[in-house]
Amino acid sequence: MVKLKFSGILLILIIYFVILHTPSIAQVNDSLYDELDAPVDTAYFYKKLYNYSKNRKAAYFLYKSVFNPPKWVNATKKTKKKSKNDPLRKFENKIIRKIEVISLDPTGTSISDTSRHPHSVLQKTVNKIHIESRRRTILNYVLIKRNDSLDILLLKESERLLRSTGFIRDVRMELRAVSGTRDSVDIYIYSQDYWSIRPDIVASTSRVKYSVNDRNFLGFGHLFDLKVTDLLKESSPPILDGSYTVPSLGTSYVSPKFYYGTSEENNIRGIVINRPFYSPLTQWAGGLDLYSRVYTDSIRFTSDTIIKYFYRSFTTDFWAGYSANLRKGITVEERSTRLVSAVRFSRTRYPKVTPGTDQLKELFSGGELYLASLSFSARKYVTDKYIFKFGDVEDVPDGRKLTLTSGVEKRFTGSRFYVGIAGALGSYFENIGYLYSGIGFGAFVQNDKKTIGLIRTEFIYFSPLLKMNRWYLRNFIETRFIYGVNRASNEFLYLNTDDGIPGYREEIPKGSSRLTLTFQSVLFSPVEFLGFRFAPIVLAGYGLIGDYNQTVFGSKLYQTYGLGLLIKNELLVLNTFQITFAIYPILPQGGIDYRFNPVKLSEDRFRDFDISRPGIEPFQ
Repeated sequence: MVKLKFSGILLILIIYFVILHTPSIAQVNDSLYDELDAPVDTAYFYKKLYNYSKNRKAAYFLYKSVFNPPKWVNATKKTKKKSKNDPLRKFENKIIRKIEVISLDPTGTSISDTSRHPHSVLQKTVNKIHIESRRRTILNYVLIKRNDSLDILLLKESERLLRSTGFIRDVRMELRAVSGTRDSVDIYIYSQDYWSIRPDIVASTSRVKYSVNDRNFLGFGHLFDLKVTDLLKESSPPILDGSYTVPSLGTSYVSPKFYYGTSEENNIRGIVINRPFYSPLTQWAGGLDLYSRVYTDSIRFTSDTIIKYFYRSFTTDFWAGYSANLRKGITVEERSTRLVSAVRFSRTRYPKVTPGTDQLKELFSGGELYLASLSFSARKYVTDKYIFKFGDVEDVPDGRKLTLTSGVEKRFTGSRFYVGIAGALGSYFENIGYLYSGIGFGAFVQNDKKTIGLIRTEFIYFSPLLKMNRWYLRNFIETRFIYGVNRASNEFLYLNTDDGIPGYREEIPKGSSRLTLTFQSVLFSPVEFLGFRFAPIVLAGYGLIGDYNQTVFGSKLYQTYGLGLLIKNELLVLNTFQITFAIYPILPQGGIDYRFNPVKLSEDRFRDFDISRPGIEPFQ
C-alpha cells in the first residue's frame, strides 16, 4: 500500500510549477498560414473539365451541381509572408465609429477571399436552406462596442470567442481608418457559418434512434438537440432525450440550458444557468444547476454480490467566482495573469432507493458538498492550422495554472474533509511543438477511516507542422497515468473510456490504476483529385491496468493499431469526413479483433487554462 503524505505531494507540485513557470517566448510564426493556404494548382484539370462539359447540357448540369471551381487567376497565386510586426497596433486606442457584420454562407465562400461565391447547384441550394447567423448573434460575442476606444486584446479575444461557438467556422476582423479623421476606426467582421444541422438515424433489430442536432437554431446561435428512440418490439411510447441551450443571453455570457430525458441511461430533467470565465479578462463567473434523475442499474460490490437498484434523486448545485488581476501593465501576459477565488455548494437527495440494503443506503445516502478554491491562472492563445481540424483556424491555449481546493462533504456516514491540488502548463514553441503537462492530487480524510484519494498525471505533445516537399506532417503523443488510493469496492478504472485505448470496448480489465500511451501521425497530402484532399492517419494505443495486488507494470499490455484517412473537399457540402480501421491484437477472452471506424478523431482535444467551479479530482 502506498502511503501518501500531503506535504510531499504539495512540494512536488510547487517544484513542478515553478520550474516550468516561465512562459514561452518563441511562438508559432503566422506566416506559415499563408504558405499552407496557397491553393494547389488544379486549374488545368478544372478548365479541361469545364471546356468539355459547357457544350453538353447533361454534363454541364452535373458539373454545376457538384463543382465550385476556383478562379483560374488565383490558382497559382504566390503568397507573401506577413511582417512579424502586428499591423493592428497602429489602430490601438482609436475610437470605434461603427461595427459592420458580413456573414458568409457555409458553402462555396471563403473568409480569406470574400469575392468567392458558390457556383454549384448543390451549394446554392444548401445556402438557401441555411439560416445565416443574425447580426445580433455575432455581436453578442464581440467584447468591444461602438464609441469605445479600440483594445486590440479584446478584438482578438472576440475572434477567438466567435470561433469557439461551434456554429462559426472562421472569423476575420478588418480594421479600416476613417477618411478625414485621425482618431477613428471602422471594424468589419467577416464570419463564415458552419452548416449547422446534423440529422442521424441508427437502426438495429430491436430499435431505431432518430436524432437531429442544430448548433445555430434559426440563426440565433442556440443549440437544439433531440433524440427519439423507437423500441420496435415493445408497446411503449418513444424514448425522448432533448436539450436546448442559449449560449449567451444578449452580451451577458449567461447561458441557460434546459434538458429533458426519459431513457434509462438519461432519465433526467433540469435547468443549468452558467456564466463561465469565458475570457482571461472576465471578473465574475458563477452558475446554478437544478435537476432530478430517475435511474435503474446494477452494481457489483464483491465478486459474487450483484445488486440491481432503482433510485430517484434531486440535485442543487451553486457556485460563484471572482477573478482579480495580479500584475499591472498593458501586455497580454500582464493583463491575463489572474488570481481566482471561487466557492461551491452542492446538495443531492435520494427520496427513493430500492432495495433498501445497507450497502445501497451508504452509496446513495445523499449529502452536501462545500468547496472553496484559490487559483493562479495565466493564459493566452496562439492561432495555428492543421492540428485537430482540417485547415480551419484553431486557437491553441498557452499558459499555466495552479489550483488549491478544500472543503467538507457531509454524508450519511459522517463528515469528511477534502483537499486537492492541481497544476497544468502548456506552451507552443516554434521549433519544438506544443508541450502540455498536468498533475493533480485529491483526497478525502475522515477520522478513524482510511484516506481515499488519487494521483494523476498527463502529458500531451504535438509537433510543429513538418514540411517534406509539398507534404505536411504532424505527430501527436498523449500519455496519462492515474492511481487510486483506498477506493471503494465498486470504483474501477477501465480502458474503454475517453482516456483509455482508442476504440477499445471491453469492460475488462478493470482496476485501481491505469497507464495509457497514444501515438498518432497525420500526413496532409498535396494530392488533389476532383477537388478532394487527403490526410492519411496512423495511430497506436497502449494501456495497462493495475490494482492493489499488482502494479500497472506487472499487468498485461493491451494494444491497438490503426490506419485512417481524413478527406476534405471544399467544393462539397459535407466537406470533411473520416475513415478508420483498427486491430486489437490482445483481448481479455483471447483472440484478435478487427473494427471498421472504431475511432472518431475529436476536433477539440485542447486542455485550456481557464478556471471553473471548484471540484473534486475525478476517478475515471
